[in-house]
Amino acid sequence: MNAVFRRQISPVAAALTVLIALAVVQFVYFRVLVHRAPSPPGGPLGGGGPAPVPPAALGRRDVTVETLAGDTPGYRDGPAWQAQFSGPNALALDADGNLYVADSRNHRIRRVSPQGRTETVAGSGNDSGAALEGPALEVGLRYPSGVAVATDGSVLIADTGHHRLCRLQDGKVTTVAGGQRGWADGKGAAARFNLPATLQWGTDGALWVLDAGNRRLRRLSGDGTVTTPVQPPARISRLMGDAVGAGPHPRLMASPNGEGSPVPVNYRLGKASPGAETPSGLRLFADLSYHVILASQGDSPPLVLASRRQVGRISVGSRDDDGTRATFARPCAIVIANDRIAYVADYEGNRIRRLRLPPWLAAGQPVPRLRVGRFER
Repeated sequence: MNAVFRRQISPVAAALTVLIALAVVQFVYFRVLVHRAPSPPGGPLGGGGPAPVPPAALGRRDVTVETLAGDTPGYRDGPAWQAQFSGPNALALDADGNLYVADSRNHRIRRVSPQGRTETVAGSGNDSGAALEGPALEVGLRYPSGVAVATDGSVLIADTGHHRLCRLQDGKVTTVAGGQRGWADGKGAAARFNLPATLQWGTDGALWVLDAGNRRLRRLSGDGTVTTPVQPPARISRLMGDAVGAGPHPRLMASPNGEGSPVPVNYRLGKASPGAETPSGLRLFADLSYHVILASQGDSPPLVLASRRQVGRISVGSRDDDGTRATFARPCAIVIANDRIAYVADYEGNRIRRLRLPPWLAAGQPVPRLRVGRFER
């Protein structure tokens, strides 16, 4: 009987039956289980997998993104595109428009001219056995993650891996505070940090430090004394981003097709990077989760300026173009040079990017606000 049964079944018919069954299973899986599956927490772009990017998620056409310096990862001084960085993660400007860069994975501090020429100003690149004080190019730095230029032209450095703050002045590096891991207030070497990172100047001339490992904001006074205020100034907390503790994240707004009046979008800010602020209160910062540059002012929702909010939090690399087409690879720090120019440390892109801003975003002009159901300038 089995032999008769086998003779009655055509091999072609059997193959077709299997293919049809597989097609039905695939259809049911994608149509019912995948298509109807609920969105991941935080909306369609909450990190749960690819989802369509709505047109309003684009930046603006009147914003231009350019590479000032850097290209492929590595270490090399030189003009613009010949220069190489590895993990630039902090920026500061001096009075002449030169940009100081914490080149973290190269364990060095670099200086970039307004024309893009790059030179190393501190760090030997290897702290094994290197002195921590002395000639700037001979000292050992370890993953520096903060820079700030003082009024006298000296450069304060968060030497993150050595848990200290140091100063670059007249070609030499000296320790200002810290040097051992821990948490203690005090003056000079008596102070203790745990991975100090972002630096911001206060309006009173004190230097504020993000003590990342301790998740606190610390204050360095002019005489080298470190304290831990219970309530840091609101401006400092705002400029430090989400490193200490994030509050409710606002909904974003963007301009459909990259121009015209902005409208609300269906998702919220991911993780805010440290930012920069003009005297008029205009703040520029990056969304570390989704590689987007944004602007905000007062209580207005953040406006997407440049780069697509990238799907699934996966960076697609660094691309120069207008704000609707440019992309970043984990932008993590930003400084404002003037009303029309800002610079971004593109960490995974290993580049320093320059943003050319539109006239209406100049200092003193407000970011669009929500009025009568729509955003207007």
